[in-house]
Amino acid sequence: MSSEEHSHAAEVPGSTSTEEPKVNGTEVESQVPFTPMLTVQQNQQEHPEGEEIRRQVEYYFSDENLSGDAHLLGKCGGAENKPVSIKHICGFKRMRGYRPHTAVIASLKKSTFLEIVDGKFIRRKIPLAINPTVEPEAMAAVKKEDQPWITKGMLKATGFEEYWADAPITPEVHEEELDLYDPSLPFTERIETAIQRYRAKRKWHQEIANVFAKWMKYGGIDSGPKQFSGGLDAKYLEDRSTAEIGTLKSIYYVSESKSDEEKWAVDFEGIAKGFFSSQVPMFLDCTTEKQVKACTNVPRNFYNYILHHDVCPEYRAQIFAARAICDEAENELLAVRKLASLLPGDFNTACSTLFGGYYTDMYAGDQNWAVDSEGNAAGWSEKKARQIVMAGIAAYGTDEQFAQAEAAKGALKTVAEEVMGLEVVEILHADAETRAYYEGELAGTGLRTLGAILVRRWTPPTFASSDLPLLSTSLTFPTSPSETVRILVESPLLTHLTPGLKIEATLRTLDIGLHFLDSVTNVYCSFYAYLPNELGRKWREPGPPRQAREGEGVRGEGEGGGDDVD
Repeated sequence: MSSEEHSHAAEVPGSTSTEEPKVNGTEVESQVPFTPMLTVQQNQQEHPEGEEIRRQVEYYFSDENLSGDAHLLGKCGGAENKPVSIKHICGFKRMRGYRPHTAVIASLKKSTFLEIVDGKFIRRKIPLAINPTVEPEAMAAVKKEDQPWITKGMLKATGFEEYWADAPITPEVHEEELDLYDPSLPFTERIETAIQRYRAKRKWHQEIANVFAKWMKYGGIDSGPKQFSGGLDAKYLEDRSTAEIGTLKSIYYVSESKSDEEKWAVDFEGIAKGFFSSQVPMFLDCTTEKQVKACTNVPRNFYNYILHHDVCPEYRAQIFAARAICDEAENELLAVRKLASLLPGDFNTACSTLFGGYYTDMYAGDQNWAVDSEGNAAGWSEKKARQIVMAGIAAYGTDEQFAQAEAAKGALKTVAEEVMGLEVVEILHADAETRAYYEGELAGTGLRTLGAILVRRWTPPTFASSDLPLLSTSLTFPTSPSETVRILVESPLLTHLTPGLKIEATLRTLDIGLHFLDSVTNVYCSFYAYLPNELGRKWREPGPPRQAREGEGVRGEGEGGGDDVD
């Protein structure tokens, strides 16, 4: 088919087909560990037909359309979930009448299914999970309108490639670094020098620089011009050593306020745990395997550098431990993201539907508006839910439990309920008998084989104290951290679960002794850590407002270094 004949088939059912576009502060008693852009946008009013725009574009990216749309699959890469130019989408036949593009973007920002990237691109919030029914259309060449960030310079080696290794240290550099990283020097001075020299040895793309900046900030490393370092002319620097010049020019530094060893501690491993388990899922875009690898490689790359140059030998064991956390994060981050959307699973949702839980009365059939991003309706009909629950009890319950459930005709009662943290202790896959039951007797019902997980109580770390009284309830859950309960979970979900993963959920117990997850709030990595650093993420050293500095002739950097306050 020639480009003139190509017609883009993605459209809302019942509408005309689209074509390929042709148009162009709180004090903390415990130690706080350290180690290692705001853009202002004008408010744009959404398009008068914003609801229709969202409906059309959401359909383009829906499971129903995207899985069979060769052109759009080629653009977004299917499960890769690559951002697609909104300008490109606006060139489709059904979208050409919507102007201006800024109003279209403002309308799409309100979508619960799609997300805007860098203000000009769009993609699904959750990548396509089903197999495409067609081969993606091959993209002949990358157009600048689709990936404007690609330049010739970006094709050069950056130093962040997967198998990158720094060159051997020459004798001259070795002699220089004996002075720069002398163990008698304070750690803060050595790490500042290492960061400055490391940054000079790497090529920084925007995504990598963003990860590095957030990691440094979280680890207690400040950024920006240092106080009293303005006006570094050649005469001032001519008598300075290489180390002194590097320290003066570095934009990453450890402020003097962090010299208090009673409040701040060097903890490479702790920072790695906290950054990957609490910061990355919230503030960085890691929705694909490629993005996760790129993100975890940034700290790993820096750890390799300071080990190679022997920057702080006294913390060598910590650095190795932190580097191991990068490997764990690479394996767990995507799984945690997927589990957050897949849990509590069919069986637990069915229990919740039948027994007065979160999903009771939520089922609204298969209407488009009631279907989630994976194409599934929220909750189950009572008939389907009862079928799922009874099959699960038959497979894993005792004869007595099954008889009680059958006699009650599904009218079982919840005897305990608690919002709590859970840690996965063990994964229990379905045995041969259970698999035969689901694949034989229940074949054709659409029920997925059940496995199970053993969980124990886990207390999520927090720095907030509660002034609320404990709820009075007849809890039957284990109070000892060593005791476990069994939760039934579908086999496909077990592939993403690993021992150690943390779950925040509402756990319920039925009167027949069966536990189930009523709803799941959060899923965390096995190494989850919540550090006091969280409290200082947006903290800035206080100083006089800009107006006061200007009115009194006070220089910002020389007299307090506080942020401008409008």
